[in-house]
Parts: sequence; structure tokens; C-alpha cells
Amino acid sequence: MNAPTPAGWYNDPYAPHTGVLRYWDGQQWTGHTHNPHTAAPPQPQPQPQPQPQPQPQPQPASHQAAPQVPPTSASLKPHKRRTAIIVSSVSGAMVLLLAATGIIWYNANDFGNGGGLAGGDNQGTSGLPLCGTEDVPLIEQAAFADATIAEPVCEQADTGYLYTTPITGIEDRSATIHFPATVRRAEAPAGANVPLPYATNWGFELYADAALTKRVNLRVTNSPEGEGWEIDAVECPTIAAQYSADYREAAGIETPTEVFQIRDNYTELVPGSEPLSAECEGWGLRDNYFLVRHVDENAEPLDAPIVSQFNFTHHLDTPRVAWSVDPDSPGTLRADWEPIDGAKSYAVIKTWAQHDEDGNFLQRQYEVVGASFENWWRASESFGSDVLTDDLYYFYRNQNESMQLAIHTDDDADTDDAQSDPYVEFEYAVVALMNADDGSTDWWGSALGATDASDIAADLPYSFAYNAWDEAYPDNKTGEELLGPDFATVEDVPTTVPISLLSGDSTDTTALLGSATLSDPDERDGETWFQVGLFASGSRLGTPVNIKADSTSSAIEFIEDFNAYSIAQAPPTGATETTVQIFELPEAEVKKIAPAVDYPMQPGSHPFVEFVAAHLLARTEAIDISGWTDQPGLPDLWDAVDEAASQNPYAYADAFSASESILYVDYSYEDGVYQEHQADLAADVKEAVAAAVPDGASDRESAIAINNWIADKVDYDYNTLDLAVQFESSAQAMTWDEFKDANDLRHAWEANGVFDTDAVVCASFSMAYTVMAWEAGLDVRYVTGTVDAGGRHAWNKVNIDGDWLALDSTWNEGAGENLWMLITDDQFVDSASRSEDLWWILDAHIGDYATP
Repeated sequence: MNAPTPAGWYNDPYAPHTGVLRYWDGQQWTGHTHNPHTAAPPQPQPQPQPQPQPQPQPQPASHQAAPQVPPTSASLKPHKRRTAIIVSSVSGAMVLLLAATGIIWYNANDFGNGGGLAGGDNQGTSGLPLCGTEDVPLIEQAAFADATIAEPVCEQADTGYLYTTPITGIEDRSATIHFPATVRRAEAPAGANVPLPYATNWGFELYADAALTKRVNLRVTNSPEGEGWEIDAVECPTIAAQYSADYREAAGIETPTEVFQIRDNYTELVPGSEPLSAECEGWGLRDNYFLVRHVDENAEPLDAPIVSQFNFTHHLDTPRVAWSVDPDSPGTLRADWEPIDGAKSYAVIKTWAQHDEDGNFLQRQYEVVGASFENWWRASESFGSDVLTDDLYYFYRNQNESMQLAIHTDDDADTDDAQSDPYVEFEYAVVALMNADDGSTDWWGSALGATDASDIAADLPYSFAYNAWDEAYPDNKTGEELLGPDFATVEDVPTTVPISLLSGDSTDTTALLGSATLSDPDERDGETWFQVGLFASGSRLGTPVNIKADSTSSAIEFIEDFNAYSIAQAPPTGATETTVQIFELPEAEVKKIAPAVDYPMQPGSHPFVEFVAAHLLARTEAIDISGWTDQPGLPDLWDAVDEAASQNPYAYADAFSASESILYVDYSYEDGVYQEHQADLAADVKEAVAAAVPDGASDRESAIAINNWIADKVDYDYNTLDLAVQFESSAQAMTWDEFKDANDLRHAWEANGVFDTDAVVCASFSMAYTVMAWEAGLDVRYVTGTVDAGGRHAWNKVNIDGDWLALDSTWNEGAGENLWMLITDDQFVDSASRSEDLWWILDAHIGDYATP
């Protein structure tokens, strides 16, 4: 019997060609990643094994092969959910002045037309400038057909990859790329390390995103002339769409299913046309492509892969899509987009990359999940979704049908958990469509307006976890007049219910009784019982239960008492989310260089993060990002915005939108009030740290003292959490920001709340901790994620003597009672168990903050 693979850093099985390392804890892959081109990785402590076995000494991380176990989506804890509009990714440059504490004291003069992060020479190991800075010389690119032999112009700091100048505006979608290889394609050398039978396209990979995470189908063949290889896309999957009865009636469709092809000349997507055959080849589904070459002309592995970015023209503009939760249906996914000139209809698509159990890419698949003649769509109208009825049993069963991101869920009876799924990468997309004017059956379309589905919806509800519920309540009635278990008192009713998320994970969520579902009374054995729905907060999911009450009015009182009791038992959570909407500010002054602001700013993971953060501190409403859009090796726009907004408590942004060259920001306060708010926070922080931190305190002592000061100053406000649960659990006529203003809760999600009010939740605790730690000279990060017991949460990580340690000031009750003080990630156990999301820092840098 083989000994288990020892814990350690190994080549990431989910991205085997990136060079990034992922931590194996001895049993499963964790969410910790590390870029070997940066500092040495921290060493997460593996969990002790019940029966330790002698284990071989691991090789240095840069030489370790990944443990041979099936990689799974569920074993990767970090995930994020956010709404997003897809725009061209951007990157760029700035000069930064770093204070001794590591905090940037931002001034407009610190940002110019050159340079990169202060303290660096802005040169990669290859001698080329680092990508994403304005030092990159954008030389004239080779023709598209010869893209593989274009000269690199910069090096990406995170991966060491080299990048060529992007090629834009290509019109010929049938074009191929020539690679002058001196060997036949099938003759893969042993050093290429390509597992069979997946060597068909060895040496090259094709991605649809700048982060090189969304792999798409590619074909590599020998040149007919025998003078190298030809490379093209395979973007013509056959799709069967099942139309709902309402949609068929509106569109005049007789048959419920149609088959069509997806590509730029989309056919058969809109009902009523005859099937049209099309060859399965050509480019055009995407706004941008990223071709990664791993071999030289002799088919030998390159020292560093070379990335070439290119894009094609389209008949219609790509939809800018904002994904959110439908205000009229708690927990239901909704998409909104700006109308596209010339579009007659729109298709909503789910796409995913299928991998085998060893992590090898197989193919990307596409599924049409909905269609719309409007500029909006919601998941309750997806093809094949259950129609909600008055039948309680079916009304509560599923939500967001067809949008699931896992083959199985943790609750499925035929599998232990979602880890049995092959690792997949999901996207949601909207395509705009138009028909030809010549009366033919051809339909033309835009590129996919695609967004990482896990970013949007991983934490959204999918189904009530009936297997888990039935195990907990085996007396659950299924054949009697009133379904469900009986609960005689408020204290008998469970305060949480199990649900499965779109990610496939299951979680226990705060339970609420829905008074609107209260049934007529039922007399049984001389007692009066009422059936009512027990819902998971923030969703439409639940199950029928029976409560004992003398009358309808006492049943309503029972419901009200239980809901107040259940919310009081909920864990103290309440992290914020970056929201992306569709809006423009035509009266706003467009600025490229931010004006001076004398407030600290967190050093960003990338110069573009700092560029955005500087403008947020300066309250720029329209940020000119045109100088960054052509830079190769760029981060995703929304990843950068997420980090800039999360890590800078002196910035108060409510929502973002973007065009090709302008990032629009909606702020919490008007000009003037905004600056007063910043000044008040700075003064309060200086006074608080002077009182809290003794002179000469060590970093550890300072970290503890700041926690204790916050814990003694303010208590978590459960009334605020109550209002937040009410908002997410019911239809609302106002936005979340309007709701906060209407209930005087604006400061509850700001650092200012700790100093100015008593209505604060975890976000306020953690942001206040961040700014106080800055003042005390500590290196600190604001972290967000999900508590397993329910709810998005925020906490901090602090660098103590070179190690990142976690700290939860919200859950630390005061001096001498700090259970969650400077601990490792693995020490958040029992009710504190949690998983980090990917909002708070650029995705590639999550592993940099793993605790030892």
C-alpha cells in the first residue's frame, strides 16, 4: 500500500502550466497558493493524522509533482460571489512612495507616467520590463498568422510568463496561426510532460481571460505543406435548448427543443428558422483570446511560456451585464444589460470546462439556459426550471434551476459530497442576436458577455437539503394532511436549516418562519396545529413544518417570536460586497491622475490596484483607464476594483460601472461631506491608537491592544443584523444602499461606525482594526469570506514577525477573552469554521497570506 503523499507545496493541479504552487495538507488540496517567482511560500500546518505513517522527505517545491488524487472544486475553499459587468481587462503603471510601515501615504505627485512599485527596478528576470507598467514598449506586432513568433515585450511579475504585443481588430475568423515547428506535432518530447491521451494540442493552451483560468477549445495540426503546425479554435458546439411553455407561446414555437450552433454567425438560436449546418471551426465567441505557447520551434519546453493576446471584430457590441439578486425574489439570480443597437433578442448561456479526475482539460461545453426579448432575465425563467406553484412541497424545493455549478451537491444521497465532481470552471454569459436583412435564416451575434460564475453565484441557494433534514427529523411527515415535523414551542423549532448552494456545498442558514405561508388550522388529538414554511433566510427555499397554537393570531405571534429568537442566535457576521451596476455619470469630470489626498492607502498587489485605490480616496467619479487598456499581462478589472475597495477603509464607494475607457464610481457621500468623513476617521484613529497602544509595544502587543480597545469600545449590533436579514429575505422596493440610509445604518459597514455609532457589524470592526493597525505601524489585511454556520463575514490578518496570523475582533469579547486572536487559519474551528472568498485581494495573491 502506498504511503500518503506528505503535506507540502506542489504544482497546482488546477493550473498545471502556470507554475503556481498549491498546498496539499496530507488529505486534500487547500485554498493556499503561492507564486514561486516571489518570496518563499509560508508553510500551512497540516492536520495531525490519527495513525501517522513514515513519509518520504518532499523535494523542493519547484520540483514537486502534484499528488495523484482527483482535484475537486469542493476541496478549494476560497471562492467569491460578486456582480460584474464584463469589459476589456486593463492594466498600467504608477510610481508609489512607501512609508516605513508599508502603508502608502498617497499624494498626486507620487503618480506619474513611468515606473512601477517603489523599491523595485521594474525589470523581470528576463531583462524585459514588468507587464502592467507604462514602461512596456508596445512595438508593432507581427501579423496574426505569425503571432506565435512575435517577440515578447514584457514579463508578468506573478507568473514569470512573457507577453507579446496584443493584436486587435481581426476580421477573418477562419484564419489560422502558423507555428514554424521543426518536428511533427505528434512527436512530443519526454520533457514536454504531456499526459496521454491529452497530447493532441500539447505545447499550446488557449484561454478567454487575462488571468489564464478560463481555458477554451483549441486545435493544433500539422501544416499541409509539412512546414510547421497550424493553430485554430474549435468554437462551434452543438446546443439543444429546451424552451419553456411561456417562451414558446410568446415566440410562436411549436416544438419545445431546438438545436443550433454557437459562433459569431449564430444560427437557430432564435426560434422559427430552419436548421443550418455549419462546420465546427473558427474563432469569434470571445472578446479576447490568450494563446499560451510552452515550446520552442524544436518542440522543447521554453524557460518561460509566451502569451499572445488577440481579438476579433463582431457584428454586434458585447453586452455589458450586471449580475445581481432579484429584488422581487430573495436569492434568485438576475441579469441586466444595456440594450444593444441592432439586437433582436438575447440568449443566456452557461459554459464550463470539463476536466478529468487528474485535472487534465478535456473540452469547454456550452448550454443555453434562457432567452429574452428584453434587456433583463432572471433564473426563475430558465429553460427547464420548475414552475412555482401553490403546492408547498414543490414550491420550496429548488431555486436558480439550470444555474448550478456542480454535478452533485454535498446533500446528494448517491455521493458523499460534491468532491466527486471533476474540476470545472463555469461562466455565465449573455449574447446579443440579430437576423440578416436578406430574409435568410442566418442569425448574427455579439461575443459572449461572459463572467466567472463562481464570482457571481457560488453562494446563492440551489436546493433545500432534504437528505440532511430527513436525517435530523426522521419523523418528517410526507403522507398526512399537514406535511413536516411538529414543533410545539418556539424553542423547539430549529434556528438553522440546511441548504445546498449553486457551488454544490451545503451550509446551515438562519431559519425564518414565513407568515404568508400559514395554513388553516388542523385539529389533531385535541390540539390545534398550523402548517407554515420554515425558510432559509435570503432564499425561497424551505420546508413545511407544523407549529402548535390555539388560534391564528397566536400562530402569528409564535412566528414573530421565533423569528426574533432565531436571528438572535445567528453568528455575528455582515461583510460587504463590491457591487457592479450599469450606469454612467455624464456630468462627471473624467480624470486620469488623481488629485492629492493625505490619507493612508494599502499597498496593492498590482500597480493598477493602487491606481484605482488612489482615485477612490480622491473621490474621482469618472476614472480614465485608457492608458492601461493596451498593456499586456494585465489583471482582471473587477479583481483590481475588488481589492482596491476592500483594502482601503478611507474610500467609501457604493457601486461601480465601466465602459471601454472609463471606470465610473458611485460614492456614499457628496463632495465635501466625503472629505469630512475621511478627516473625522483619521482624527479618531490617531486618538484611539494613542490611547490603546503603549509606547514601545511590540507588533504582537500592538495587535492585541488594538483588538482589546475595539472590543471595549463597541458591541456588535444584532438589531442591524436583524434589519439586514429582513432586507435579504424579502422583496424590496429600494436598493441596499437606500435601505441602509432609510434605517440610519450607513456607518455600520464603515470603519467610522466603531468611533461614531453603536450600530456596527463585522465589516466595521475589521475596517476599524485595519486603520488602527496602520496607525500603529502594522502590516494588516482586511479579509472576507463565509462562516460555515451561515453568513458573509470579515476579519483581519496581521503580519507578526514575518508570519501572517488571523484575528477576528468581532468575535473577541475583550481583554483576557480573546479566543480568535493571532491564530492560524486552521484554528477557526466549530462554530467559527469559515472559508475565505476571493474578493479582498487579487486572486493570484490569496496564497501569499496563508498562515503558518
